[in-house]
Amino acid sequence: MVMITVAAALMIVPYVLGLFGTLTAGGPSNLITTTEQMNIPGTYNNYGIISITLTDRASSAIQGVSFDCVSAAFASANCNGLVMTIGGSIVTVHNPLLVGQTATGSGFVQASTTFAAGTTYTIVVTVTFITGSTTVFAVNVPSYS
Repeated sequence: MVMITVAAALMIVPYVLGLFGTLTAGGPSNLITTTEQMNIPGTYNNYGIISITLTDRASSAIQGVSFDCVSAAFASANCNGLVMTIGGSIVTVHNPLLVGQTATGSGFVQASTTFAAGTTYTIVVTVTFITGSTTVFAVNVPSYS
């Protein structure tokens, strides 16, 4: 029984560490690089504009990017439908972000109460590669007025 427990632990621990290794601020630098910021009109406001750039540094193209606005200050968990575009079109399986290319996204987000300039807000990014694999990471979005 002890050997089964040890064997299970030896399989589970690397899996969990690998999973948490992809949940890092700024993205896994060997796969994707990002820059992000939120502009807030005035010092405090009930809305802001998020701008994100994402560069594919992996070995395969990206077919989808989604966002979860996880900070409590956001009124919408899906970041009001923020999308990434390349060449004016949304990144999709039919318009993938190729290795080395950079996509941009910008969108209006609503606050649950108010946003404050100078505060950092967290967004979780899920990237789906053309191979079907995914990577998930958190980015800390600084805000400015």
